[in-house]
Amino acid sequence: MKWSRLILLMLLVLTVCGCTAEKQSSPSGNPVKSTVGTSETGETVLYEECEYVYTMNKIKAPDGIYIRNMSSAMQGHDVNNQAIYADNKLYFMVSDGRYKIMILDTDGNFLSLAPEFSPETNATQFRAVNTENRTCVTTLTAEDDSGYYLMMYDFDGNFIRQSDLIPIYSENPSSANPNGEIVMIDETTYLTYFGFDVGVRFYVVDASLGLHGPFELSDKVYTGYRRDDGKIVLVCTDETTYLYDPQTDEIEEIILYEETNAYRRADTVFFAEDGVYLVDYEGITVQRNGEEIFLCDFEKSYFTSDQIGFIDALPGDRFLVWYTDAFTGEDYPAIFAPDEDGVRPMKTVLRAASIGNTISKSPNTAEMDDNRRVRESVAYFNRTNDEYLIELTDYDYLAHYKEDGTYLYTGTEGRRDQLFTQDLLNGVTYDIYLFGEYYDGFDALNEKGLFADLSSVADKAKLIACVRDALDGGGEITAIPFTVQLSTLITTTETLAVGEAFTYEKLYEIMDGLGEGESLFESFVRDEMLDIALYDFVDTENKTCSYDSNEFIRLMTFMQEFKNSVPETYLVETDNRYFTNAYGIGSIQVDNLSMYGDIITPFAEGQIKFLQMKITEPKTLPMLYYLFDKIDKDYNICGYPSADGGSIHMETGMLMSVGKNSEHLAGAQTYLSMMLSETVQTVAAETDFPVIRAAVENIIGWGHQYYIERRITNSYSQYKWDSELYVSFAAYAVTPLPAKFLLNYSADIMVLKPEHDALVSYVCDSKMRGAGDTVIRGIIEEELSYAESGVRSVDEAAKIIQSRVFIYINE
Repeated sequence: MKWSRLILLMLLVLTVCGCTAEKQSSPSGNPVKSTVGTSETGETVLYEECEYVYTMNKIKAPDGIYIRNMSSAMQGHDVNNQAIYADNKLYFMVSDGRYKIMILDTDGNFLSLAPEFSPETNATQFRAVNTENRTCVTTLTAEDDSGYYLMMYDFDGNFIRQSDLIPIYSENPSSANPNGEIVMIDETTYLTYFGFDVGVRFYVVDASLGLHGPFELSDKVYTGYRRDDGKIVLVCTDETTYLYDPQTDEIEEIILYEETNAYRRADTVFFAEDGVYLVDYEGITVQRNGEEIFLCDFEKSYFTSDQIGFIDALPGDRFLVWYTDAFTGEDYPAIFAPDEDGVRPMKTVLRAASIGNTISKSPNTAEMDDNRRVRESVAYFNRTNDEYLIELTDYDYLAHYKEDGTYLYTGTEGRRDQLFTQDLLNGVTYDIYLFGEYYDGFDALNEKGLFADLSSVADKAKLIACVRDALDGGGEITAIPFTVQLSTLITTTETLAVGEAFTYEKLYEIMDGLGEGESLFESFVRDEMLDIALYDFVDTENKTCSYDSNEFIRLMTFMQEFKNSVPETYLVETDNRYFTNAYGIGSIQVDNLSMYGDIITPFAEGQIKFLQMKITEPKTLPMLYYLFDKIDKDYNICGYPSADGGSIHMETGMLMSVGKNSEHLAGAQTYLSMMLSETVQTVAAETDFPVIRAAVENIIGWGHQYYIERRITNSYSQYKWDSELYVSFAAYAVTPLPAKFLLNYSADIMVLKPEHDALVSYVCDSKMRGAGDTVIRGIIEEELSYAESGVRSVDEAAKIIQSRVFIYINE
């Protein structure tokens, strides 16, 4: 962090401490009226009347019926959704072992289940529409890759007819999508095909399966509808719209919507016969008959846009959606509809601030950032807590708006910090603070006593022991991470026995014993070792440091020697290998490890003594059993060398704090307790490393599938990935995966309970260190660079580090 910002924040906090902000109105500005009602227990309850409130009504299938997941249907422009709205009914492709059609009314009530539908096993897509013939449609790929057919079946699974061959227009058929994509509109099937080397070719297949086209479009068609004049409106994934005339067989590009501010900030735009719907961070807006109408306020409805995949618009401004709740694991189709009562019980308001939880882009598209998790957590808390209601001020989102209402997509970090700083100057404080990794002002605020002690919350939550110890520097705990990411070294027990202290002296001993052509590491791990060293040579509580000691000088000398002695073979940075779970990327990263066939590596042969691992989620830990089983060696997660015997490096994700002067300390702590509960940590934190031991145990205990990928740099300095190996793990607590599923994998490994417990203990009971003080880190980096370049000797650099750090910690 720049010194100017650090000093400014320190001055601001002096102004802020002790001030309390006035209550803010809802960001949506909805009118609020009070009313009195009676609860189920007969108590008098105060309610607020809210406009633009929607509710989620789950669609339930009969027992034994599986509804196929459509969570990314409209939101990601994925035309492969298996449900449609037609003729005032809902049609779902479902399965009870065989494909069937489930028919519902527009309120989501079950009407009937069509008889068994089981076309050829190589069917790739299904669409259902209630026409005169009650037909289903599926596409089939031609065996010679020259084209494909559109097949039509009735609801009993009886074949009706097939279309002419739809050719593949591609010089390289293997590079194109061979299956095509289908959009159903009334009795006519509209089919799109995407070929990478020829652009988009669009066909119309009419009710008799006659072929029209091809037509050249800007992108793939993902939805469409028939106008009253019989012409068809088609919408592409790039939101370009076309009008197709079945009478003349002509197609033309048209403008269907106004590019208002609501449109520009919308994350999802979808179309229906009665309007254009825009979904953004705040809610749902419709453009209809030249007017823009706000329909749904997500904050007041206790939902977020990230949780809802829009499939279709229904009458009455209702929507067929797929709902996914990251905090409960719930996943189901639903009707999202206006709340007829439109009231919410009055609760005690907790004010929360979120800053630095997304990068400089639209928050609507920052799905991989903590911004999404913050908003989902607030929505979940507001739905489930009967006493408190959180009003969230998201500075990352507010920074996207200029004073004149202009919406910005980039360059907002400075505006974000400016807005937060201005609020501090104006005496605004919050009950809850949620600091993301993209904000670096926490230390300055913390030093001035802005936050309450959360030691009791940490103890009650039963944090992982090593995480709890890493937070406890002998004083108060003023911030607790929601998740962490871990970095460690692994080695064989031949190099370092399990339980043996991995000190600096032990590291030097192993280095002195290296044979010709052998190396300690496969890549330079100086940065992680420096993070550990920040704790070993400074005592900020007692304001002392020992950077001029022989121990630190020896460590600096080692880093120089190692950097200059590592065989170049082991430092190729463009050829990385990843262990990846089947649903994410880079979960365990092992740099420069050759994984061919039986995984014969320099590590297995003892040429490399330590491998560096980035562990971002516990589900990947069982992969170690596969790796070390292949090289027939026992392993040790040893951490990085440190003064007290080896430590895992911990990087925190979002930090959660409570305002010291909050009038609602108990309520704020209730939110933190929810975030640190076993349920939330197991489900919501599952894609990162949880801070609750029970969650780690749960996740490692599940069944997982993995594949190994190898990243290769091509001549254009871009990356391509080669999948080399597939491995599946069936955990001891989970029923083994069906044999037919495992056919795609080369191994099936059962993690037994002793192995499971050992993995949990390896990380949960290890010593763990955070990144340390960023200012001290900067001083060491600067002076160490001078020593490495020959400007100073190591001894001179150490003395300067000692002097600068001592002055800093005693200021």
